Amino acid sequence: PRSTPLYSSAASDVYKRQYQILGQAGNVLDLVFPYPVPQLVDFIKLLFLDVRKIVMLDCWDIGGFYGKIVTNIVVVPAVLVGVCLLIYISQKRTLMAVIEAGAADTSGVEVLQVKLKQNLFLGIFLVYPTITTTLFRVPQCQEFGEESFHEDDYTIDCGTTKFQATVTFAVLVIILIPIGVPAIFMVLMLRAKRSIGGVVNETALGGAKLAPDDADDESDTYGFLIRDYRPQYWYHEIVTYSRKLLLGGISVVMGRGTMAQTYFVISAEAFYLMHHMRTYPFVIYKHNVMEALGHCALMLLYAISLILRNDDADDWRAEWFPPQA
Repeated sequence: PRSTPLYSSAASDVYKRQYQILGQAGNVLDLVFPYPVPQLVDFIKLLFLDVRKIVMLDCWDIGGFYGKIVTNIVVVPAVLVGVCLLIYISQKRTLMAVIEAGAADTSGVEVLQVKLKQNLFLGIFLVYPTITTTLFRVPQCQEFGEESFHEDDYTIDCGTTKFQATVTFAVLVIILIPIGVPAIFMVLMLRAKRSIGGVVNETALGGAKLAPDDADDESDTYGFLIRDYRPQYWYHEIVTYSRKLLLGGISVVMGRGTMAQTYFVISAEAFYLMHHMRTYPFVIYKHNVMEALGHCALMLLYAISLILRNDDADDWRAEWFPPQA
């Protein structure tokens, strides 16, 4: 029996990529938007599993920034892995019963293993932006005279041994996840490409496939990462991960709310927009258009962040539209 992996259509994936970056805008830019933008962003955060919007750990005295780290870095990924394993175990148990009845052979086990990997890839896709932003927020402290406290939780003294150990932990995990995950994906895909003769095959719908040409499209372990792209741009998901790393992680250390940070994110997004317009990597044309519009929307968002930082009432009275506009 064929199982259904936990992923949606390519169009939905395009929207998710934009939502993931947009949902982190408040954390990255240190900007308070007028109503109803904060409420909209809070809703968007739910789309990539920021469960602290649902479960308020602060009410259980285990919250604060340390609670956020534990939730986003440990609990949510562990739950996702557990769900994927439970689905695999359940499907395998059903398949083994069918095999014992003589209605199928053991080849179905390999199919289930491929689906398990695809579901794990989806889990990584969902939590990657949240993990990245959370980790890069760890070292961000604000000085008050001779003392410094964390920007997100003023109860955390940045001079304590506990906090220094947390920063060390964050640096190690940054190497393992925000940097390591796309690097590992790239190595694995290059290895798969070499195993089929150094070529990228094409699915029935025209997408990239790192599996033998005569193999079923669903047998491609890396289908979730590459099948929406044209074969010559099979690596483009790694480009997307680098974009999330720059805009959701590295931009934080540029200084939240500074002109330097705004210049950095606008320049980075402009580069990715130009790259996208040059390549149009998606198989389906309308998905390329949706992605391009998403790039433009983010660039406008960053430009708006500059405008809203002007809190001079006299300057606004000279404008024909209010800040909320």
